[in-house]
Amino acid sequence: MRLSAKLSLLIFGIVVILTLVTMISVNRSLNQHIINGQQAWVNRLTRTISEGVVENTIYRNVYAVQHQLQNIVKDETIEYVYISDFDGNLFTHSFQGQFPEYLAENLEHHKTEDYSKQKIHHQYTTSSGTIFEFCEALIPGKKATLYVGINQKNIQALRLTTFKNVLWPTLIIGLLGLLIALFMGRRIHQPLFT
Repeated sequence: MRLSAKLSLLIFGIVVILTLVTMISVNRSLNQHIINGQQAWVNRLTRTISEGVVENTIYRNVYAVQHQLQNIVKDETIEYVYISDFDGNLFTHSFQGQFPEYLAENLEHHKTEDYSKQKIHHQYTTSSGTIFEFCEALIPGKKATLYVGINQKNIQALRLTTFKNVLWPTLIIGLLGLLIALFMGRRIHQPLFT
């Protein structure tokens, strides 16, 4: 194998490795940024919803709370919202029809847990996409809990778009580096034959 080919392969390998490292680090940092941003948004959202429905929940005004929840889910990012009462049972929800079975099973699971530690989220895959469920106590120290399902479709689209926007320039720079490596390899190799 000629020296120019070896040099070109070496530079090509370095460009490929740098491209992969760049893509992996950008993807990790993008995911972390999106997760942190979504968590902050969900924290503000759950606090706002809690403040808006807590009085009607205390006075067991189901229809007023349900109307508020249905208005909240008009935003396509928020898939559903439901509230458990002070005994851990379903109080009301934002669904037009019946409460979904998979969420009812999750609610039963939450009854057995320590309600003060419920900041966890669950992940569901439905026909409308992946949904992350976040929950927070309506009143700190009480068992009444607010559950918010956030559809990940928009976030995944943003993630894919950003990844593509980073991928193309990185590939173009990598190809440009490869062409420069081929050119420089031939220029370096030429004086050895003369």
